[in-house]
Amino acid sequence: MLRQRILVVTARPETGECLSRMLGLSGDQVDVVTDGAAAFQLVWDADFDVIVAEIGVPGIEGRDLYMAFQNTWPELTRRMVFVCAEPTEAIEDFVGRTHVPVVRGAVTLLDLREAVRFAAAAPRSRALV
Repeated sequence: MLRQRILVVTARPETGECLSRMLGLSGDQVDVVTDGAAAFQLVWDADFDVIVAEIGVPGIEGRDLYMAFQNTWPELTRRMVFVCAEPTEAIEDFVGRTHVPVVRGAVTLLDLREAVRFAAAAPRSRALV
């Protein structure tokens, strides 16, 4: 299996550490940031295979990140995964419209790896809109 470069975007450092450890078990390179501006800058500077972003938490909003990527690199939104501990109706509506894989509730290694595998299979292009 090829080593992937994965960006984790979360407002909570402990969540980022947990997700990084889980994703790193298969040898993937994982970068963690705790704000959307840093995530956008990293994506501007580097090529990530998958973006894992929390959705529905104060301080970082996966929806805003999705929209920023949609406006600059639309294909990148197909390589996103949302993580949401407590999905609301608004979050479920948004996820339903975007078709981004989402790991709901307590994150398990199996669920996270499956969502990342699905997102990593999306077509790749670095063309700016």
